[in-house]
Amino acid sequence: MASGVEHYRKAEEYAEQAAKHISDADEWGSHGRTVEEGARREWAKEARDMGVLHATLALAAATGLKDYPDGMPLEDVRAWRDVAGVKPEGGA
Repeated sequence: MASGVEHYRKAEEYAEQAAKHISDADEWGSHGRTVEEGARREWAKEARDMGVLHATLALAAATGLKDYPDGMPLEDVRAWRDVAGVKPEGGA
């Protein structure tokens, strides 16, 4: 079973895949290759749907963690900050 942070990472990966498939579909379509364009658009839809699923699971996990009596455990705060926090410019 994946943690909320792992679901968040997967949601980001699927969002990137969907964007790439749409970009590729646009490229294929501009060359008149409609079969490839259609396949890329289908892959983009599948990636989008998987991303939504993982984002929903990540949200559910984060929502559940907020109800700890003393707040979210520090290790979870750090994990969420690492995955969803603002990255420094030029950093990973």
